[in-house]
Amino acid sequence: MPPSSPAERDAREDGTVAELVVLTGPLAAGRNTVADRLTALLTAAGRTVVVADLTFDSAEPSADRIATAIAERLGAG
Repeated sequence: MPPSSPAERDAREDGTVAELVVLTGPLAAGRNTVADRLTALLTAAGRTVVVADLTFDSAEPSADRIATAIAERLGAG
């Protein structure tokens, strides 16, 4: 059976799998705390971690659509 995603194809070539984690929520929900702790855990496990803190105006009705579009472009979709 052929791999179903580019990540699966890449994993077969070099033994690693790229993953994207997106944290969303209202202001003061603890996203940065979760991101910091997850970064520490993954780094301790030998994983490479990149954190991008993107802030959108919560009053903007398209903020969720923008976040979804970014996640899709980065490979989560």
